[in-house]
Amino acid sequence: MQRPTGWLAGVMAAALGLVVFGSPPQASATLILALQEDGGAITPVASGASFSPVTASGIFGNYSFNFFSAIAMDGVGGSNLLSATTQISSLSADTHTLNLYVSNQDYTRPAGSPLIVTSGMGGTYGAEPGFLGAATFQMWADAANGLLTTAGTFTNGLQIADPASGNAMAFSTGIDPTGTFTRGDGSYSVTDRTSFTTTGFGDVNYATDVRLAAAPVPEPSTLLLLGSGLVGVGGMVWRRHRRG
Repeated sequence: MQRPTGWLAGVMAAALGLVVFGSPPQASATLILALQEDGGAITPVASGASFSPVTASGIFGNYSFNFFSAIAMDGVGGSNLLSATTQISSLSADTHTLNLYVSNQDYTRPAGSPLIVTSGMGGTYGAEPGFLGAATFQMWADAANGLLTTAGTFTNGLQIADPASGNAMAFSTGIDPTGTFTRGDGSYSVTDRTSFTTTGFGDVNYATDVRLAAAPVPEPSTLLLLGSGLVGVGGMVWRRHRRG
């Protein structure tokens, strides 16, 4: 990647600030893309109807991003939230952190509760001299159907990509963790956050997945064995009581 010089990066960041090409945020949106740098404000950059593709490209602070995109599915057999960014480029030699949020409301499926949740992320770091990157991922599911809601909701926890930092190599959060989310009777939402801490000029790309499936129902034979076991225990207790 052709990296900008230090003065050019500064001019771009100062003069452009935030330049985004995509669907502008909508008040009634239910799928939203948002960015945050170094603990600043979470800023929506594109949005649309739930379960419809949303994409944005542009410059945000000390980063440029190309094809930051997401799609969700509300399925009988399972629901998901998938996202990816084709290229994120650091425009500064200094160390900064970029958080990329995706949030989708109005899930109604699969039926039942709890739901089994798996989540993960992987990608590659660029090979620019002196560039270092570190990545983490986290998801949240909200039974109250909130948008960009993280506090007080279900999460699979913070997932740290391996290697912890790197240059010119692939990274991944590894085997997807599995958790159980109690969804309640109404609609629910899913939010995820991909975070990159970078030092130097370079780029990164990645893809994420959050998947929700119905909890498996015990087979009839399993229930029969369980019932037989309970009957056997009950018989033992009754015989001991008679002998007493």
